[in-house]
Amino acid sequence: MILSILNSTGFLLLGIEHAVLFGVLASVLNIIPYIGVLIGSVLPVLMALLTKDEIGYAIGAAGVCVTVQFIDNNFITPYVVGSSVSINPLTATIALIISASVWGLAGMVLCLPLTGMLKVVCDHVEGLKPIGFLIGEEVDYRKNKFKLGRK
Repeated sequence: MILSILNSTGFLLLGIEHAVLFGVLASVLNIIPYIGVLIGSVLPVLMALLTKDEIGYAIGAAGVCVTVQFIDNNFITPYVVGSSVSINPLTATIALIISASVWGLAGMVLCLPLTGMLKVVCDHVEGLKPIGFLIGEEVDYRKNKFKLGRK
């Protein structure tokens, strides 16, 4: 939903025809790794090339796609995914950066699930609870609710 709004707004500001359709399509295709992002970005650029007289609109459409992907990959995804596994956004971002530099793309795919598993282990081992607290919020696993303070 967030990606649809960002893409559609950027395409509307450029005056690209069917901007909302391309914005929603680009965000839905974002689910497909690698190819989806490419297809979702190429379609509005092609529409700008076909309907506008200047190449600047196509470059602007590509800029919108790159900017939205940057925002998604660096801010939205770590925050949304990190909150669903009770990892704070800073920890998620640091985990993404470290795993990408060590293991590349495979590390980026696996780092948040592994960090989530590490948090669960740290929350259940008495000596590691401070590390679990640093990774994210304190979680009461029996009630599956988040607590904001210490027990």
